[in-house]
Amino acid sequence: DALGWEELEFPSAEYTAGLRFTVIETEMHHLWDFGWLDLTRFKVEGTVDDPRDGFDVLCAFLRDPISQRTFGPWGEPSLLHGPFLSDKLDPGWFRQLTDGEFSERVHANLNDPEFYEPPSTEQQVPVMAWIETVKTRGDAVFALEAPDDEDLRVEWHFVWTIYHEYASVSPDLKELVVAVIGFD
Repeated sequence: DALGWEELEFPSAEYTAGLRFTVIETEMHHLWDFGWLDLTRFKVEGTVDDPRDGFDVLCAFLRDPISQRTFGPWGEPSLLHGPFLSDKLDPGWFRQLTDGEFSERVHANLNDPEFYEPPSTEQQVPVMAWIETVKTRGDAVFALEAPDDEDLRVEWHFVWTIYHEYASVSPDLKELVVAVIGFD
């Protein structure tokens, strides 16, 4: 496998089943003319003795029904996670990033060559604040790198034409943040 996913060891569903997620807050910020930064913070609680790392927390989240979301609230029974079918979503598609990779990647998202210019300086303020929070706190950051397979996605013309998803987990494993930079 070109992405090296076969080398990842996923925590068992039984191991992570005791974790629970509660939405703390969701913020939506405008980017470009029809773009957005969707930023949701989740409280992580549970009975699992010592999740090993942020990836364990992310795996548990992706297995939990609360990870289902399209256009409404988290956890609505949509069977989708953004444009992806929930039952096809693989935790191995999330690659852990270094601080440098994280910053570079988000800046590249904002400077997507499909646009004549990046979002305005004012529109970028919440994006930069989010990057700074993640880096200052020392979160483990993961980027969704889904395979380019139309059987894994729902195709709605002119919706989610750009979709960049990130997840970060606080060092104490008590908070998960899911952020999406997107464009419709």
